[in-house]
Amino acid sequence: MTDASTRPFRVLHLLGSARAEHVSVANIVAALARNVDPQEFELHAWFLDGDGPLVEMLADCGVTTRVIDRHGVLRNPRCAWRFLQQLRRERFAIVHQYTGGRWLRWLAHRASAARQVVHRISRVNERWGLRPMRFDDQGPDAVIAIAHAVAATVVHRRTHVVHAGVRSDPTPPPSLAPDGALIIGTACRLVPAKALDHLLEAFAPLAGEFPSARLEIAGHGPLRESLERRIAELGLGQRASLLGWRNDIGRTMRGWTIYAQPSLDEGCPIAVLDAMAVGLPIAATAAGGTPELVDDERTALLVPVADPPALSRALRRLLADAELRTRLGDAAHRDARERFSETRMAAAVVAVYREVLALDGTR
Repeated sequence: MTDASTRPFRVLHLLGSARAEHVSVANIVAALARNVDPQEFELHAWFLDGDGPLVEMLADCGVTTRVIDRHGVLRNPRCAWRFLQQLRRERFAIVHQYTGGRWLRWLAHRASAARQVVHRISRVNERWGLRPMRFDDQGPDAVIAIAHAVAATVVHRRTHVVHAGVRSDPTPPPSLAPDGALIIGTACRLVPAKALDHLLEAFAPLAGEFPSARLEIAGHGPLRESLERRIAELGLGQRASLLGWRNDIGRTMRGWTIYAQPSLDEGCPIAVLDAMAVGLPIAATAAGGTPELVDDERTALLVPVADPPALSRALRRLLADAELRTRLGDAAHRDARERFSETRMAAAVVAVYREVLALDGTR
């Protein structure tokens, strides 16, 4: 049992890159900072894979932040040694790991007596393909899986499912969409797993049917140029736009009519929760943990993975039926507030922290 006199317990969150496109993981830490009792837990975040705007974002939430090395601890043995030395100088009660693998846990264990929590946010490693992996996580004291679909890939006797949380107003915020506009939007990294080419293919036959319909894609990533070419090949012209990265995604979403999620795989898609929080109806593939967030025909229209015609049919229904959009959007907003709030997520993570702190000396 950890001595209560050490309060507040110092918790170190180990993150990868601080670049903007990795904001989903940083949002989890920010939500914790807004909701945990600072008299019980003091939050720190170290970025191991380079600098970026997420450092300031977490600092603004009250998290003590540090970039261990701008070149990346995860790729440089010398930087790894500096990380080890810095961790030895600190007295953390918990190390909460979102990035790296067993060797990083081994380093942390060598440098600190802190309890170890691993946070699994995906069931695939995109560099190796999209087949769900098997994570043998026997080393840490507990594992947090962001969805049941992710937990099914984890081998650990203390695995806790904690869905991501989102902030939402008591009532859906007012729409910023122009009168009469029908705007389908999505927000994600521009990478193969998000299947944005499928979304473009699904939207193309709808452009002629709905003259006021447009498609907007918010995000950053390596596929931008290929997506621009695909937009031209499909003859979409100004009907489909790549917005780039958006810092205030909630405001951007308020300008949309429908949220689309064409992914090939997902853990717990936080952008879907963001769309629910502003009351958008959703058309999504039933990928990974997505069906854990939305209910088909109640808060969203779910379609098979890698089926652009099915996604097109779902989008056509939503574009043509304002009453359906309102019904799904209102139900999605209620679920965001009642089932997926930041406070519920933070309480569940705190429960894991208290559990590992109460463990005896064995791992």
